[in-house]
Amino acid sequence: MNMKIRLNNVELVKALKDVVRIIPSTVIRQSLKFVHISADLEGERLDFSASTDDTSVQQTIFQLAVESPLKIERGGACFLPGKELLEIVKRANGEVAIEVKETKATIKYGKAKFELSGLDPDLFIPYKSDSSRVMASTVSSNDLRKLLSRTAYATAPSNDHRPILQGVNFRLTESEITATASDGFRLSKASIESSAFGDSVNITIPSTPLSRMLGMLPTDEDEEVTLEFGDTALLASWNDGGTRIVMRALDGSFPDVSRIMVSGPSWVIVNRQKMIESCDGIAITAAEENQKIQFEFENDSIKITGQNSKIGDGSWYLDFVESDGHTREPMLFNVAFWLDTLRSLEGVENVRLGFNGQNQPASIEPCGEENNSIAVISAILYSASSKLSTTTKESKSA
Repeated sequence: MNMKIRLNNVELVKALKDVVRIIPSTVIRQSLKFVHISADLEGERLDFSASTDDTSVQQTIFQLAVESPLKIERGGACFLPGKELLEIVKRANGEVAIEVKETKATIKYGKAKFELSGLDPDLFIPYKSDSSRVMASTVSSNDLRKLLSRTAYATAPSNDHRPILQGVNFRLTESEITATASDGFRLSKASIESSAFGDSVNITIPSTPLSRMLGMLPTDEDEEVTLEFGDTALLASWNDGGTRIVMRALDGSFPDVSRIMVSGPSWVIVNRQKMIESCDGIAITAAEENQKIQFEFENDSIKITGQNSKIGDGSWYLDFVESDGHTREPMLFNVAFWLDTLRSLEGVENVRLGFNGQNQPASIEPCGEENNSIAVISAILYSASSKLSTTTKESKSA
């Protein structure tokens, strides 16, 4: 346990930030707020680890032969409060020295010195996968980021009575990975190409650790991520194994949504960013109940209307880029669902909106990526008493 190391503050802060991400704000066991640090003198590596009941993450810094950011003077381990340690070292500028005796760590840099009390390192119990079947795949970091961004937002909240909908479902074939999410009011599905090997696996991973992993993914376009899908967990690793995260799968079977994931036969194409601006503006006056807005279709545009009994009302015209020319009845939707979906399609210029008729779900697909991504949003029941009407001077998108 008597460890002594010196390392560059930039590398130290980067490793701690990613590990501390998974530490929950409220915990039942205090040990879940702590980070395990292990210095292997012979292996010339320093491991930072944290774990919850369903997730474990590990970051590794290697001691290099030349210009190494790390110098291990004495091997050992410690178990220190993660967020407090991060707050201390991120104020450093240059080298940070950490020396541990028993469970107390002394941290020095510049003219600063801190004494931090820890726990017995043996109290750290990482979550480990016990999967009996594994299907492995390697994908680019950018593709994985797109896959998660386009699906994780549509999962059900943590207090939903259907736990299986609190996660993203993954299905693998030898050529692609398909992710699907739904909260019962909206659905989203996206696919990326992949070369996989092993047994086929169908698992659902909670959205919370997936969102945390999304924030950790490398931004380098050439960086690849290795995914190992088991029947009980997902292991993701990158940076030559320097970063590893294990996430427990949810119990139960994800519902079959294939019949719902259908593109609407009546369609229009609009500019994604202009629709975000329109919906974001009208959200100010959306009805308090279900954040309700109204779509009314004209020859070359959608009139988006919001009406709030306490604030007032507003309307905004969104021009079509293209349309099939069909006549459509007015529809009501939750504006937050539209904004979440449109924002998830970052980098997409135009989207195809498909409609099946009044009170039926609408579909959203990115143009130019046919069959790779689709989202479906349920309509709010439209009736004579629920329709919106405004007298506000209308604003037309440029």
